[in-house]
Order: sequence, then structure tokens, then C-alpha cells
Amino acid sequence: MPKSPRILVVYNLCGLKYNNLKIWTEHLIPIMRQEYDNFDIAISACNVQQWPGVSKALESLIEPYTNTMTKQICINYIEDILPVNITFNRTSQLFSHSPYKGEHKYAAYLYVASDVKMIDPLAIKKLSDFHFKGPDSKGSFAISSAYVNFDNGLETNQPRHQAVQAGEDLIFEQGHSFNAHCMLMDAALYKNFGNRCFPDVFASWASESVFSYLAASLDKKLGMLNAKALTLHHIDNLDGSSVGFQNQLGHQYLFKSKLSMQERLMTKEAKEVGFGYEEVKGVFPHDPSWYINGYHKNPALLKEFVKKACFLSKEEFDYDKIK
Repeated sequence: MPKSPRILVVYNLCGLKYNNLKIWTEHLIPIMRQEYDNFDIAISACNVQQWPGVSKALESLIEPYTNTMTKQICINYIEDILPVNITFNRTSQLFSHSPYKGEHKYAAYLYVASDVKMIDPLAIKKLSDFHFKGPDSKGSFAISSAYVNFDNGLETNQPRHQAVQAGEDLIFEQGHSFNAHCMLMDAALYKNFGNRCFPDVFASWASESVFSYLAASLDKKLGMLNAKALTLHHIDNLDGSSVGFQNQLGHQYLFKSKLSMQERLMTKEAKEVGFGYEEVKGVFPHDPSWYINGYHKNPALLKEFVKKACFLSKEEFDYDKIK
């Protein structure tokens, strides 16, 4: 019997402000025990070395699973202070090729924030089935989110939130999204955006506001599996929100960009290709005439803009120089 699509689960933790080893452990064990037949796990551990015993404890935690299960479980220690978008991308890169930069391994990447607990042993399977089925005959979603019980990005009393709680899967329109806590990111993102799934130009918030445009540029959509099928437990801000960038909180702050927000994301070209930014706050709405039934009329044109606007060039930031 053929295996399910191969997934890399990346559990993202940051020790810059707090030592949350007890909760990290409680959240990692259900991931390692997931009932899915084709996945590996990478722990993206940013700035944990300052806490005595944490590295050894993490390595001891994963050892029995690496010895008894077919999946690979690895830890990537990152010493630089970087946005989680970048640390996730780098960890994904290091474990995506065998050997590194060789044949690509994964059909999708599961981003899991440190404050999310997979209380359902079938969480990965359910999200994978939803993701690869996709919204229609065009195939998989670009990004599929699990529903979390707190801070999911849906307004509590809005019809969309009530619908997902009642058992209806969601498909998001341009300019709308979910909060990035547990989401399956298709390998099409990785392959089309320079071995990166997560847009890396943002210093703190606002990444989610461009997700629908990443999806549209690949002729895909965003989805959320309904809450009755899967609900995950979320502790808000366990490791701190954008903890290394507290003086750069907000959609106006970019990371390592040579251009300002206005010069990069809110240009005449952006408007002319149907791109939008932080639309729920009214910052830069897209031109809806570019879309038919949620799909862009010229995805290749949009992709060209998204790649240079939402992703850093190597001159701006070199992933190979991360410690």
C-alpha cells in the first residue's frame, strides 16, 4: 500500500526570553506519537543554549523515538536572533535534501508553533488529507491551517468563525487569512520561492496578510479544516511574541530589506498585479478585478512580484551564514 505524502514537521521554539522546557516537552511528545505513516520531525531550537541542560534534555527526549521508529527526528540549534519565519525556513532547508541541496524530500511542511499541543493523535493525518484533497480539481491548497482554540485569527462572532465551529471547512478570499500557529505549507511554495515557504521580509507581524497572494501566485488557495474535525490547544505567546524584535512590532517593519514597506509592498506595480497588504486594517487593498472565483487571472505575473516583494534576496540576507 503506498504511503501518504511525506511531511516534515517543524516544531519552532525560542529560548531567548524564557526556558519553557517542561511545556516544550509536553508538546513534543504528542507530535512524536502522531499516527501518520510518512513524516519526519525537525526541532527548530532558537537561542536555547543559554539555558543549562536544555539541549541535553531535548536530545534525551527524542533519542528513544529515533531508535524505535522509522521517522527521522533531528534538532537544529540556531544561535542568531532571527524572526521565526527565517528560522523555520532554514530548518526546513537543512532537512529537505539528501544530501543537502540534493533530491527534495517532502510534499509539504507542517509549521507548529511551540505553544500548540497536538491533542489529537490523528492531527497530521487529518490536516494532510484536507490539504492534498484541496478546494477543487486544481489540487492541493497552498497553505492549510488547523483550527486552534485561541487566537486563530477569526473574529469570534463573525459568520465565518461560527461556520468553522459548526463543521464547515473554510476557503479564504484574497486579503484574508488565519493566524500562523499550525499550518501545512505545500512544497510548491518551497520550490517556487527559493527553498522557502514562509515569506521572510517581515520583522514581526503581518506575514499572514500576504499568504493569500502567495497562494494565488501558484494558482492555489488557503484553507482551514473545520473545528469539529480537528481542534488543537493553543497557549498564546508561550515563548514571547516576536521576542527578538520588540522595537519593531507592526506591519510597517521589515527585516533586512533595502526598501521601506511603502517602497516594497505598496507600490504602483503591487496594485497593477492585484497584490494587497494588511487589508483587514485597511492598509493597502488589492484590486479585485484580477480575480475570478478566487483565482488570479495571471498567476505567473503575480508570482514574479511576490517573489521580489515578500522574500529577501541573497544580497539582503544570506541563509548560509546563519549560525
